[in-house]
Amino acid sequence: VTAADATAPTDEPSCSASTDGVSGSCASEPSFARIVAIPDIHGDLHHYRQSLRLAGVVDSEDAPIEWTAGDSTHLVQTGDVVDRGQHSLLIMDMLANLTTRAKRVGGKVTALMGNHELMSGLMDDTRYVHKDEILLLGTKELDAMRELGGEGMGTSHGISAKWQTGTMVWHRSFGPDAKQGRRLRRRRPLATVAGTGFCKSLFSHAGVRSRHLDMFNGGVDAMNEAAAAAIQGKPDIGWLHHHPLYDNESPVWNRFYSSEDGDVCD
Repeated sequence: VTAADATAPTDEPSCSASTDGVSGSCASEPSFARIVAIPDIHGDLHHYRQSLRLAGVVDSEDAPIEWTAGDSTHLVQTGDVVDRGQHSLLIMDMLANLTTRAKRVGGKVTALMGNHELMSGLMDDTRYVHKDEILLLGTKELDAMRELGGEGMGTSHGISAKWQTGTMVWHRSFGPDAKQGRRLRRRRPLATVAGTGFCKSLFSHAGVRSRHLDMFNGGVDAMNEAAAAAIQGKPDIGWLHHHPLYDNESPVWNRFYSSEDGDVCD
């Protein structure tokens, strides 16, 4: 968890994602006294709650989580909420709820797109989804089917049935018209600008390079708009790894800034 105190005058114009999280123009919006960034959560509910409390945006690690930072804080979550841990979908719901609660009192939460949202959420690559999360989804779905008479349709509770059904539910959850699918397609910019003065910073999951902005005349908002347009309403986007804003050198995938300092600075 990282935080910065922005001491520059408030209401300085800044280019950041609009209220729908994917578009907008450079416009004046209130700045925040604190900018807090939380990186990869990866389905780890326990440490997610700890991170929020450590960041000072909630005062308890217990559910339900309430935003307690008032109008002073902008929380930026830099992507990779999902995969590896077993509470990916729950954390996505909690993050969306926290976004709403922050907005009500003048605070702000921005959740960015990570490569794992792309893989398991939009490209049907479930290799990194925790097996217990898949099995739990399958169990709940099979239980619901059985209550509706699914036994007669051959419904069972074996591991294989749970796995196949859970995987189906996961994919369905990220469809263009499903709750999680809409969130990723409409409210996950690739990058956002937060802070003012010396604390004004550009946030992304993997790193924004000049080439990414040059495609859109240096505009973060234009880049976010193009990225959102590429995935809006499209159920089959397996081709996405060929798109310049989603390929291996994109803001969600590139490893440039983890290179040797000399290579990066040159």
